[in-house]
Amino acid sequence: MSTSDPRTGSTPPGTDGPAPAARAADERDDLFPGPHAPRRTGPAGHLLGTVVGLVLVPSALAVALVGESRILVAQTDGWDASTDAVGIVLVSVGVLLLAATVYLGVWSPTVPIVGGLVTAVAGGVFLYAPSLARETVLAVLDGTSWRTTGGTATVAATSGTVLLTGALVLVAGLTAWQSRRRGKAIGDWRARHGAHAAEADRAAADRAAADAS
Repeated sequence: MSTSDPRTGSTPPGTDGPAPAARAADERDDLFPGPHAPRRTGPAGHLLGTVVGLVLVPSALAVALVGESRILVAQTDGWDASTDAVGIVLVSVGVLLLAATVYLGVWSPTVPIVGGLVTAVAGGVFLYAPSLARETVLAVLDGTSWRTTGGTATVAATSGTVLLTGALVLVAGLTAWQSRRRGKAIGDWRARHGAHAAEADRAAADRAAADAS
């Protein structure tokens, strides 16, 4: 509401600057920097995130473990600082895939939560029941060219690599989920606070208009 004199266009004495409602609105603009609220991921998006997590995390670990197995083979007999270039590339690709998994938690926390949970459970089997894990892997790969690689990768997995990675990805997903909940709570509070402040500003402007008349 303007407090300027309709005849002269000047501001009456005792009034400095815009009306309280306008000033308060300007001060609250920084609460919501964008004109539209951020888009929220719906149930379909979270379901897709579950599938992505189930595919991405195990794939990343499989690539990394195969790379580690190649490095271990190169270093097994009398290690002389030799290594395997393909193994290094595979481990690097695994790291990038895991980083992408965690980052996708911004879109849907189900990606790292589901992928990390399944991987952590599998890692627990490898760590606490290594003989069972080894027999299962070798039985699946028996008669294939991947038997040696699978056996070496199982050694890397039974060292706790899979459990550690799965747990870290799971915690990252839970952190993203909690951050989304906290952000929504803060946004709701700011919206309520803004509505109450706007109502108070209108009441103050009405009182000021009544006093001026």
